Amino acid sequence: MIDSVILPNNIDSIGYGAFSQNLIRNIELPTNLMVISKNAFTDNKLSELNIPSKVNYIGFGAFGNNLLEEVNFEAGDLDTIEGRAFCNNQIQEIEIPCNVKYIGFEAFFRNKITNVILNQGELITVGESVFEENLIDSFILPEQNNLNGFNGWVDGNNNTISGPPYIASNLRTSYKAEFTTSIKNDFIEKFQIRPNPVKDKLYFDISNVHEIKELWLFNYNGVLLKNWKRLYQNQIDMSMLPMGLYYVKIEDRKGGQKTFKVIKE
Repeated sequence: MIDSVILPNNIDSIGYGAFSQNLIRNIELPTNLMVISKNAFTDNKLSELNIPSKVNYIGFGAFGNNLLEEVNFEAGDLDTIEGRAFCNNQIQEIEIPCNVKYIGFEAFFRNKITNVILNQGELITVGESVFEENLIDSFILPEQNNLNGFNGWVDGNNNTISGPPYIASNLRTSYKAEFTTSIKNDFIEKFQIRPNPVKDKLYFDISNVHEIKELWLFNYNGVLLKNWKRLYQNQIDMSMLPMGLYYVKIEDRKGGQKTFKVIKE
């Protein structure tokens, strides 16, 4: 088993389970790192961690089951912390950067957290039981007045959270930012992709592929890689692309649009 590792600074992604189930006690993540995939460092002996500013995605269980007491997020690009990313550690305090939009279920489950700071910024989704089994009985959701149309928070049962301050007192439920509504588009709302992360074919869970008017594939820097004006099947092939973060944007025939973040392994 590995007890130490040195990573070169030109690495921009760490793949699925890359260093899981070892005895690593210390790790200095590369400054150019952008993607930390599912279970990348799960089941190790890490005690402290610094997340570099260019990291934008932390995958499911990435640092679960370690000995982490301290996690520092450098201000920067991070926008997604997937489920159970830091579960089963010994973290005592956590401050979530303002760029984070999504925190998945049980992301910080079963730690020793006494204080949670969720900065006002772009956060719109807090998954179920994110801070359950810690040393807190509530946390405060940010006042996202900087987000257009922000209309407060609701819990997983669609109950409105009174505020500000928006006090999240049920640690077992999820929370979602509410916005002033626009015209409902069932196709766009129900449109989903799978699997994610993906190794080869990316599938669209739709009944009629002809409802898609146009589809775009971008790399992490926003450079257009491919554009489809018409799809003939409910999939695209990503097998030849290098590992990393991509964006898939779709537009339906009613003008509705949706963008997905996709991790290529």
